[in-house]
Amino acid sequence: MRAQSIAAYLFCLMHSAALLADAEPPIYREKIQVDSYYGIYDAAQKKSGLPNPSLQITKTELWSPPEKANRAYNIAVLFPHLKDPFWISVNYGIAMKMKKFGIGMQLWHAGGYRNLGKQTLQLQHILENKEKYDGVIIGAVQFKKTKLENIYKELDAAGVPIIAVVNDSYTPSVKAKSLVSWRDLGYQSGKFLVQHSQGRKVSVLIFPGAKGTGWAPASLDGFKQALIDFDQNKNVVVLPPVWGDTGDKAQRHLANFILERYENVDYVVGNALAANALVTKGPNGEEVPTIKHQKRHPDLYQKIYQTAEEIKSHLQNFK
Repeated sequence: MRAQSIAAYLFCLMHSAALLADAEPPIYREKIQVDSYYGIYDAAQKKSGLPNPSLQITKTELWSPPEKANRAYNIAVLFPHLKDPFWISVNYGIAMKMKKFGIGMQLWHAGGYRNLGKQTLQLQHILENKEKYDGVIIGAVQFKKTKLENIYKELDAAGVPIIAVVNDSYTPSVKAKSLVSWRDLGYQSGKFLVQHSQGRKVSVLIFPGAKGTGWAPASLDGFKQALIDFDQNKNVVVLPPVWGDTGDKAQRHLANFILERYENVDYVVGNALAANALVTKGPNGEEVPTIKHQKRHPDLYQKIYQTAEEIKSHLQNFK
């Protein structure tokens, strides 16, 4: 029986969550360990998902958050969307911190990664009302776009500092970044897949997420790098990546479309919304994609759940 399974973006996210589950919640820690990068930011050298090589000083530091803000602040917070648990949880974390520190917050979201124009208009509104805002925290819908870069420059010139959160940004106008290493997540997924396939010839379908963002291409790059490092015999064949916005509707449509196009895919690697869409009914009762297309991909649904059980067993080691 073919070892068909869903490998391991979900594994990486669950792994991280498990490690945090037994830890004291970050909000209540006295000190936070931070991998910090210092130096002169040269935008020409910047690549998504990697520290800028112009930042030559790297330190692991313990930061002590203040008990309260030293004065009243009002911060504009911009997210790509609030369509999935990931960004809802980021919103929760920021809102809790704002409340703890006594900081005002106003939240916008763009409604999806395709809505560059909407996020740009939101930034323009902040610029036009700059006296109301002491800073901007943004999860940008795109890594490098002239529209965003122009408004970043204007906000910077107006004295409104910008912090990038979760999604990487090219711009030299951003004052600081608080990022997830999507490249490392992709790398660990690729490493897991190579080990799990045990040297067999396998085909892999991958749903990285939204193209052009500061996270999905980086995760795909990390995945491919792991294949270079661990699959010297080139047994893993990666089919063309399936890019798309990370909403349930978009990922479910892509899953149905692409499973109809191919046959006998051995592994599906996906962002969390793709993973969910592949094995659940749609909001209106639509058939589970891996069941709907099981004639073209025998046992895929069953093997996904078998791998999920393996992951659960693996995570128990961290408890």
